[in-house]
Amino acid sequence: MPFVSIRLLLAWNLNQSIVHTAVDDLESFIWVLSWALVHILKKYGSKDPGILQMEALSSKDLGKIVVKETVVDRFWPDVAFGNLMRDWLRILMLARDDVEQLRSAFSKTLAGSPNRVIARKDLALFCDGV
Repeated sequence: MPFVSIRLLLAWNLNQSIVHTAVDDLESFIWVLSWALVHILKKYGSKDPGILQMEALSSKDLGKIVVKETVVDRFWPDVAFGNLMRDWLRILMLARDDVEQLRSAFSKTLAGSPNRVIARKDLALFCDGV
């Protein structure tokens, strides 16, 4: 599943439970969009060497998948889409860190407690904002 968020992939690989958020869905969408753009460029004969660097987007190897952010950030050949992808990735990396902090607070509260309800609302509001 190379088109799932890196956070979800790592958790599944380590057999850890995880709170799936809207930020994960947004990241998954970006990976699907990246894959589609690369394959469209290949199909229509792009000779740009940067396209060859995009193999991590289609890999099933977790090690390659985890570095796909770096690959897109450094090697995306197209200026228009490349700048867009880099901007989205930066937003996602910041959001991923914030989600992890909120998720940690959520998981440390007891089920049914008022603090858990507050933590869940904070996480939902943050995801909506992103």
